[in-house]
Amino acid sequence: MQEILDELPVEENEISIKHKRIVIGGMLVLGGFGALATVLAIDDIETIIGTGPIGSLIGLVVYIVARKLHFPEQQKIGLSAPIFSAVCFLIIFCLDWSPGEAQTPISILIALYTFMLGVAILVEIVRIRRRFVRH
Repeated sequence: MQEILDELPVEENEISIKHKRIVIGGMLVLGGFGALATVLAIDDIETIIGTGPIGSLIGLVVYIVARKLHFPEQQKIGLSAPIFSAVCFLIIFCLDWSPGEAQTPISILIALYTFMLGVAILVEIVRIRRRFVRH
């Protein structure tokens, strides 16, 4: 069966378009989850106990997919989520902050990260689209 499938003509452009959509979709999921996590953190900082690991997992999936599909710039976007979560954890842990003490500074950091993530995602989507329009 695999031999028959291997012999079918598959245009490289179709594969590239599919890869492009997968990477863009992953980045958009990460950005959307970042926006949700920001709103939740502003309301109740303790939600980062759940949103941090989930966001990190989404980021790692984006990183792995981007790496496999040869999108090096998007790998950085994916890795930013677990790195950011680790930084927030270390700040809270090292400063021994209570939830009340962490509420404002960490919420501000999360909002800034999410804004910068959104800008980076937008820039990369434009870059991907330009890259595939030329080819």
